[in-house]
Amino acid sequence: MRALIVAASLVLAGPALVAASEPETSAEQTAADSDIKAARLDGLFAELQAAQTPAQGKAIERRILLEWLRSGDKTVDTMMTAAVVAMDMHAFRPAIELLDKVVAEKPDYVEGWNKRATVYYYMGQYDRSLADIEKTLAIEPRHFGALAGLGMIMQDVGNVPGAIAAFERAVAVNPSLENLKAAIGQLKARIGRDI
Repeated sequence: MRALIVAASLVLAGPALVAASEPETSAEQTAADSDIKAARLDGLFAELQAAQTPAQGKAIERRILLEWLRSGDKTVDTMMTAAVVAMDMHAFRPAIELLDKVVAEKPDYVEGWNKRATVYYYMGQYDRSLADIEKTLAIEPRHFGALAGLGMIMQDVGNVPGAIAAFERAVAVNPSLENLKAAIGQLKARIGRDI
């Protein structure tokens, strides 16, 4: 609980600290930063497809996840950090409240939607999770985490073909997802037994 209080106090103090210490970013700079980030991600996804070993793939995957986590806005990053702390502590309601602020503040920030989808999944609120997965994939169609989450929901509700399709899309983007490859095999075997 103490970590959650500390994280929440960072969120409350964050905007004032950022406003006092940093000049405003111009629209042109924001667009340039967005273009640079997109180019970095394109390069990382190309490397991910070319990875020769699962270990190489996992290292590139981590770099992609870090790229997605960076919003380019210190206030949003502070709220996201607090939300992740809350998620780790299974404090889902405070995490949702923080993530609501994140997506309101920066609606084009893919990881805000993805993390909120994850929390809704943990809470068993599949409709809300699916809506946020849809937003995530609209911003970043290659978001293998969101695709995996979609597959998990499909699996949980008994839509085995939907789960297979989502997992296959995730693996097509990120071939190093060995656990999903195994899940696809198990689900296909299950369909075979059910016929």
